Formats: sequence, C-alpha cells, structure tokens
Amino acid sequence: MRTRVLAVSAATVITVGMAGTAAIAEVPTNDNIENATVITSLPYAVEQDVTDATKLKTDPPPPCDHGVRSNVWWTITPSSSGWLAADTKGSRIGTVAAVFKGSPGSLTKVACNDDTVRNDHYIEQAKVFWNAKAGTQYYLLIAKDYGRGGDLKLTVDNSPPPFSVDSLTVDPTGTVDHQSGTAVISGTMSCTSGPGEVYLQLRVRQQIGHLYINGSNSKRVDCDGTVAWQAKVASSDGAFSGGQLDVRAEARWEQDNSGRVAVPTTTVRLHG
Repeated sequence: MRTRVLAVSAATVITVGMAGTAAIAEVPTNDNIENATVITSLPYAVEQDVTDATKLKTDPPPPCDHGVRSNVWWTITPSSSGWLAADTKGSRIGTVAAVFKGSPGSLTKVACNDDTVRNDHYIEQAKVFWNAKAGTQYYLLIAKDYGRGGDLKLTVDNSPPPFSVDSLTVDPTGTVDHQSGTAVISGTMSCTSGPGEVYLQLRVRQQIGHLYINGSNSKRVDCDGTVAWQAKVASSDGAFSGGQLDVRAEARWEQDNSGRVAVPTTTVRLHG
C-alpha cells in the first residue's frame, strides 16, 4: 500500500495510508553510528530497506560526496590484515560508501567511493576498498545518493588490491613540431592490479618574450604495470618553440576505487 507523509517530528515520521490507517515509519536500527550493525564474519551479505533512514548532524559527510541526505552504519574489526571491499551492487538506489576509523565523534577517513566503472560500464552503486589492519575497528557508512525507496544490498568480503596509479612521471625533455607549433610531451605511469583505464590531463605554459603560450590536452592511457605515454599539446595562443616549458600532469581513474595522482609543475626542455 502506498503512503504519503502527513507530519514530521524529531522522533518519528507519521504516515497515513490510502484507507486512513496511521502508521509509524521504521527508522533502521543502524541509523546512527552508536547502533552500527556489527559484522562478525566474512563473507557478509545483507539486504535492507533504508527508505526511512535519516542523517544526523553528528554524521560525517562522505568525503567523496557531501550532498547525501541519509545513511546507515556497519562496523567491523578484522582479525587479520588485508584488503577488504564493501559492495552495494544490486541495490535499487544510488549509493555512496565510506570507511572511517577512530571512534564516534572522532573519525578519520580511510576510503570513499561514489560511483564505479565495472566491465567498462559506469554505474552508481558504490564499491569501496580499504587495506584493513588486524584489530582496528572500522566504521562503514552507506549513504543514499538518489532514487525513491531504499532497497539496499551490501556485501563485505576479503578482496585483492584495487586498481591504482602508483606513480606518474614527466620526461625532462620533449620535442616541438615547428610546422604545427605543437609540443610533444612524454613520461611513464606505473599501476597496480591492472589493466585499467586512466585519463591523463596535461597543462603546459611557455614564456616567449613578454607573451605566455598556454595549452592543454587529455588522453586515455591503458595502464598495466609500467607504461610509457606520449601526448601532443597545441595552443590557441600561438606556437610553441624550442626552450623551456612548464608542465602540470594529472592522472585520474574511476575503476575500483576512483582516485588521482598529480605531478608538481615540471620544467621540460623542448628540442626540435
């Protein structure tokens, strides 16, 4: 039977059905961190209706999405160290998953995930990974991101390490194509648990006399282990020429735990 909200108080939500029968909405028992559901063994799986979950003023916002309006809590203290993964695949709502350590009121972020890419498809059911330490208590927050209702599915289990970019470098020398005025920049990228798809963003700047020539380019790099990359950068301000060039590079990925690795501004000498 569908219902509509009639009145809201600090403690309960009163609803009235089509036939006029009053009922009290059921706020999940793990709505606040003090009543977090304890995960005692792995693998763990649960289905829960979180339609009437709330967000308390004391609940920390998920670091990767501050706009969520409701959440529920679990806690786990693993007996051995290793990677864990909490997955909301199969939920009928968009989700955000965040892991914290510490104690209620004094939490430290461990990991957070909003959306994931699985089998080359972007989905809005979160999957968060973290490298757990034996004997450390972790709090898992699952927040509702979008959608009506609240059909949540959650699994928690041991996991291999997620895909990540471990390092990004820019070579100290590059070349310039005098005919087109484009700069050619190269470097290397090292990844764990590949293959994975990485988006490389380059921003460059060159001073020629009193003028500054700016350019940018982004490209996809398929990373598995250590790979070399190369990118051409053009500018609408003018043509690049031989000499020094300032380069800023950043790698972003969304597979498994999304993340980014940035390189401080690097001076590259263009030849050619």
